[in-house]
Parts: sequence; structure tokens; C-alpha cells
Amino acid sequence: MRNKGIDLSRIVLMVFITFHHIIVINYGLYSTPEILSSLDRSVLITFNSFLICSVNVFFLISGYFSIKPNSKKIISFVLYAFFYHFVTTMIGLVLGRVSIDFNTIKHIFVQSENYWFIFVYCILYFISPCLNSLIAIKAINLSKLLVFVLFIGCHNILFNNSNLGWVLGYSLCQAVCMYLIGSKLKEIPDDSILYKYSFTIYAIGCIILSFSSIVLFHFVPNAKVLERMFSYSNPIIVLNSICFFISFKKLIIDKLPDRVLNTIRYLSKHSLAAYLILNGNWILSYIKEVVPTNKFWFGFGINIILAIMLSIFAMIIDFLLKNIMGGFVDTANGYIGNMLKRIMTTFNVLLDKFIGISEDRNG
Repeated sequence: MRNKGIDLSRIVLMVFITFHHIIVINYGLYSTPEILSSLDRSVLITFNSFLICSVNVFFLISGYFSIKPNSKKIISFVLYAFFYHFVTTMIGLVLGRVSIDFNTIKHIFVQSENYWFIFVYCILYFISPCLNSLIAIKAINLSKLLVFVLFIGCHNILFNNSNLGWVLGYSLCQAVCMYLIGSKLKEIPDDSILYKYSFTIYAIGCIILSFSSIVLFHFVPNAKVLERMFSYSNPIIVLNSICFFISFKKLIIDKLPDRVLNTIRYLSKHSLAAYLILNGNWILSYIKEVVPTNKFWFGFGINIILAIMLSIFAMIIDFLLKNIMGGFVDTANGYIGNMLKRIMTTFNVLLDKFIGISEDRNG
């Protein structure tokens, strides 16, 4: 059963992600924060503190509803990722925003560099049956899992050791933990402090993250300091992600007009398009050139409006395209699905033969 509050959260999260990318890429928050004035940098850090939990929340949502095996859905998911990146690249070439070189061609076909979310989600999809089995037999304890994730987060901030599988960006390990935590959020009682005061805890957590980042950068003016503070495994960000999810999960919007609720439902289904269309290409760099930077507050306000408008526009484009291209994608789905089945069947036959040969030799 769909939760209208969670549907709304998907739309809000995509606007948050778009604006987060503008802050990081166009203002250089993680690369050249020292060139910003103290006030401008503090404003960007404060806003980013509220936005940074977005990706974690998407994986919490996946865990809450659990990923159901559906080959058509995952194939469509990947096909649209290739399609949008190809189209935006072609438009960039026509407008002179993208040059034809090896990297451009490579990025069209190697999606893990452009859309790391797609890459991580696809792997999560394939291992989700194992994770769902662990959840079903109640092998996961929420308290112990949270302690483990928070420990890893603290370790990541202090030492940034990728040997454990966690990085400052996003990783499969982080996605798996968020998925498992999301699956256990159903067990949180309605009368718990976390549930009752989720939005207040989220707001306080964001303020603490913002204040500590500003103070820390003041004493250690290094871009890596901010990158570590805003790593997705930061314990404060993990807790903020949980509280953000709960805040929208319990949000009651049933009294809104049916037309508004239907709009939220449709946009929610197409929310990922904002990431596919706007991320990993020339569009954000073009915004950086167009929006004035000499007047911070004016440019900042324009960027907020653009983040909202472009995200909603991308969702509408996705809605229209999927209605137009649905038949084509279904046909491609059939061919690719059959091809994958043949590959897996051949692989299993070869594996059985290999195991048989090994057993004969050992015998």
C-alpha cells in the first residue's frame, strides 16, 4: 500500500539532491570553499546540512518497502538511464557544451561513473533476495546495526579508510546498511521519542551538523574537512536520514484535493528522472555560467528556484516520455530479458560441468 507522505518525500528529496549538486559543483563547497566569504560559506554549509541526508533516505525507502524481484523493472531502470544520458549528451554536443572525445563516448556506455546511484542500486537489486531472507528470519537487530553504522561513520570521518568498504561518497556497504535499517523502521512504535519528535530531532541534527562544520572549518580551513563532515556515513547524517523518513511517513495529507494527491503520486513515480537528466552532465555547469555569482543572495535565490523548477520539469518529461516510449521499452525489455535468461542458463550449465569435472578429478 502506497504511503502518500512517502510519495511526497520522493519529490522533495529529488529537489534536495538537485540543489545539493548545485551547492557542491557550482559553488565548490567541497573543492574550493576557502575562496568563499565566511558568511557565504556558512550559508551554503547550513543549507547543505539539511539536504545531505537525501540519498540515504532513498535507500531507507527501498528497505522499508523491500525490493521485489522484477526483471522488467530493473531492465527499464537501466534502459532509461542510458537513454537520458545519451540524449542529454547529444543535446550538449549540438549546443557546444560537450566535446567529442574518448571520455564522452566512454561515459555514455559506462554508467557507473555518471550514475553511481544506478550502479549501486542495480547491485543492491541482485543481492536483495539474500537481504530480504535475513530480514525475514529476523537476523537483523536494529539497535546493533545502528551502533555498527554509527561506529563506521565515526571511523570514516576520523580516518577516511576505504579498506572497510566505506568511502566519503556513496558505497554499496552504505546502501546495504540503509536498506536493512529501512526494513526495521516498521518496528519503531508510534509512542517512541524518535517517532513522536522525528522532525524536531532532524532539525536539531542539521543545526548541530552545520554549526560543527562551520567551526571545524574555521580552525582547519581545508576542503577535505567539509567533505568528511558531509560523508553519507556521518552518524548525524544517518540519524537525520531516519528522522526525515519518519517525518514524511507519518505526514497526513489525505485532506488535500484529489487532483493534488494524484499529481504527487504521478510525480513521485517519475522522481528519479530529475537525477538522470540533471546529474552527471553539462546542465549544472551551464547554470553556473548563467546565474550571476557576484551577488550571492540573488544568485542563491535563483538557484533555489531553478532546483525546484528543473526537478519538477524533469519529472514531467519522464512522465510524457514513458507514455510515448512504453511500447518500445517493453519490446526491448523482452529481448534483453530473454538474452539475460539465456546467458544465465549457459553460465549455470558451464558451472555445473566445471563442478562435475572438478569432482571427477578429486575423485
